Amino acid sequence: MNLAPTSHHPLGPSTWPAISECADFESIPDVDLEEIDGEEAEEDNTPRGRGIVKHKAVAMLLGGDLAMRQGALEGLSESERGEVQWVAEKAVQIAEQNGYTQSDMILEQRVTMLKPDSFEPLYFGTGDGEVGPIDMDWKFGLQRNYFPQLVGYALPKMEARNEKRRIGYLIYGRLKRVERYVLDRRTVETVDYGLLARRLAPDRKPTPCSYCGFCAKAATCSALSATPVALTERREDWVTKLPSPHVSQLRDPTWLGAAMFIKRRYLDTWTKAVDFACASLAAQGITPAGFNIQHQKGRTSIADMQKAFAVLEPIVGPAVLWDVMGAALGTLAKAYAADAGIPETRAKAAITGALEAAGLLSYGEPIIKLVADKNAEAIIRTALDQHRFVQLPEKSVDLDRESSEGADASTEARD
Repeated sequence: MNLAPTSHHPLGPSTWPAISECADFESIPDVDLEEIDGEEAEEDNTPRGRGIVKHKAVAMLLGGDLAMRQGALEGLSESERGEVQWVAEKAVQIAEQNGYTQSDMILEQRVTMLKPDSFEPLYFGTGDGEVGPIDMDWKFGLQRNYFPQLVGYALPKMEARNEKRRIGYLIYGRLKRVERYVLDRRTVETVDYGLLARRLAPDRKPTPCSYCGFCAKAATCSALSATPVALTERREDWVTKLPSPHVSQLRDPTWLGAAMFIKRRYLDTWTKAVDFACASLAAQGITPAGFNIQHQKGRTSIADMQKAFAVLEPIVGPAVLWDVMGAALGTLAKAYAADAGIPETRAKAAITGALEAAGLLSYGEPIIKLVADKNAEAIIRTALDQHRFVQLPEKSVDLDRESSEGADASTEARD
């Protein structure tokens, strides 16, 4: 068991979720931590650093000797201990449900994919855990599309063992949920080789994506650095077709669609990259001009709600406690599905059915959500090319008026 892998391949599967969004992504190099029980250990309080510590703790709980298991949770906060223990328990549960035991599990095992007709590695990576035809990977952040990463770990094993199918599990410690994937050979080969071909293409181009804040090229990325200039100076070919950058003058579905697409595809991603770059400087003691560093405590949470209720009930009273302890149905369904090992749709149906039968469901006002079409850019470009320019009146409608004036504004716009 390797608790602290010391090297990462630039094409390692851990980068594949990002590469699937941007073929030119390059991960910021990891800072290797000292052994967590060493005297010279340096604490890394970044999300990435805490993730590494929690991964080590899970490996020690599942595969360490008695002394390692007893010290696995040292240095972790109460909430981190809860995450680590939940992941370890789920991993054992998955193994046992499939006819294996904890002692059968292989942890922190390097997986290597060789180049065709060569013993030179095409890529390698370190999987969190495996047992038989089952791969497991634990996550301590938010949910992302980690399917490409599971594919990267699965294919070398399938080729070496002539397997037609493997099962992949993603175990989210923070979210308390489990995702299960059936990985057949054809799908795995298609995704694996397709992603590698895209990443290794000499003419690949960067694309703004949700991983820009974690990319080593973000500061000099052409896709990001050109975007704010193109938008503010309105030089982008399809941006120039907007009659104005002011939202109050974009009273047209085509113009508003283009503006929303620009905002989501470019500006949101760019601002996240700026936030990340500034936070990284601040962590090094370098303050961006015009700003001051303010140290804040980490988020405080209750580790055990059942025990907390017993402690707080005599102080604040049961009525107050029950009034503030609302649970979102989606969150409750995910937790129940993960604990029971059933699909979320089935878990939600069971919960809502029981509550509805008891007359305990209340319904809020319906909401409207805009979901981008998978061909949004092509649709918008076509609409802009075919759009007839309409001269706007000199007096624009202020969309920030009070709601009581909204009807008049709508009438003026139609006139």
